[in-house]
Amino acid sequence: MCGIIGFIGSPNKGFNSRWNEAQSFQYHRGPDNQSEMALKYNKHQLFLGFQRLSIIDLNSNANQPMVSKNDESIIVFNGEIYNYIELKKELILKGCTFKTNSDTEVLFEAVRYWGPEKACSKLNGMWAFAFFDLKSGSMFLSRDRFGKKPLYYYLSNEGLYFASEAKSLLQMIGKKFSLNYQVIGEFLLQSQLNTTNAFFLEDIYQIPANSIIRFSFSDNITKQELMQYWDFPNKESDEKMSNNLMQTVRKKFFDAVNLRLRSDVPVGILLSGGIDSSSIASAVKHLNNYDVKLFSAIENNPQYDESPYIDVMANYLNKDVKKLDLSL
Repeated sequence: MCGIIGFIGSPNKGFNSRWNEAQSFQYHRGPDNQSEMALKYNKHQLFLGFQRLSIIDLNSNANQPMVSKNDESIIVFNGEIYNYIELKKELILKGCTFKTNSDTEVLFEAVRYWGPEKACSKLNGMWAFAFFDLKSGSMFLSRDRFGKKPLYYYLSNEGLYFASEAKSLLQMIGKKFSLNYQVIGEFLLQSQLNTTNAFFLEDIYQIPANSIIRFSFSDNITKQELMQYWDFPNKESDEKMSNNLMQTVRKKFFDAVNLRLRSDVPVGILLSGGIDSSSIASAVKHLNNYDVKLFSAIENNPQYDESPYIDVMANYLNKDVKKLDLSL
């Protein structure tokens, strides 16, 4: 899961204690390593924190924040880049060198070589990252295409705050905010998830999905531009359902599952017995990967319990499922 947190600007009174507390709020996101760094850039102070859940390259050299050889750029990154092996080969051909086997370093070199917008368009994965270009005084915050990884931010006269969790962000800021009644109303009265970039509190925002926001910190901290590196394909196909089309979808689905099995730690699937998780588990079986573990959450209330469907899939897959009873 991992967590990232940071601030750049002129911290107000009591910031250091709030900073430490804010980081502790995210420790559950990364039990394998907690790191931080602080430095001064012109009149600004930069604080970066990272909570790591190790999945790719368990070596400590892959810990973050990650700093370039010439100390001109820094990155903190939450997520996983599934096609990092292919991107690494491409970057090596371009003359880039690597000292780790991590997807973090591949992302870092990709952003440094191609720039954030082109690099993000090449990524297959889920991410939220903060990239600092100390040479130009620019900072980039980015989220993946569908916004799977969270990234909240707040820009004030003091500077720019960002974090993987809103509660960490609020602790770091140390002030009260007015309620955003529009967001709250949609959530409570219309049973809608928060599908906008606004938050329950005024002036707190999320980085939009499939986007990058560039901030300048060469002088005052200012929001410069929003770049959208991808959008939903806006075209319809007249191709009717056919064996060829079904085989194309099947291959793409299996390829997607296979990429997500890349890991230096054991992989598990949360099996609900529904179409999505059952399809993924079936694809794993087709790929002859027998090491993947199956987990399920069950409930003794028949209104919510999915055990019958889970058992059908477990029998089909010929695998044991470790069940967690939520009613206990």
